[in-house]
Amino acid sequence: MDTAPTLTGDTATRLLAEPRGGDPEALGRRMDCFRAYLLAVADRELSAGVQPKVGPSDVVQDTFVEGCRLFERFQGGQGDEFRAWLRGILLNKVSDLHDRYLGTQKRQVGRERSMDESGEHGRLREVLPGSELTPSGVVGAAEELE
Repeated sequence: MDTAPTLTGDTATRLLAEPRGGDPEALGRRMDCFRAYLLAVADRELSAGVQPKVGPSDVVQDTFVEGCRLFERFQGGQGDEFRAWLRGILLNKVSDLHDRYLGTQKRQVGRERSMDESGEHGRLREVLPGSELTPSGVVGAAEELE
């Protein structure tokens, strides 16, 4: 699925030289050329269990931020090299997200429950602590009525 624009030859060299001159807006414009491509890659690579937590557009945005931070390390001069470099950053972000949400017990997505799910004592929303007034809340409500 290579639907990204292809920058080649002198055009790519010129377009990638502008950001190297220290123009952060030029770098943003270059990255934006690959937004649709990176969104498609992120959508395909993010597992269904992670997508409720982090959407593909969030991953692309994080990729752009990281790309700006690391741009001085980019050694290529062609558009295809730049696209591959951004894709690599994005795939690392996706891997980190999978580790964070699927690879740990504490944040394991499969352990989450809906607040509307019925449990042993009724809907979870209704039996969680804090759903009733505290003693001071009862006194405060009585004072409000008076």
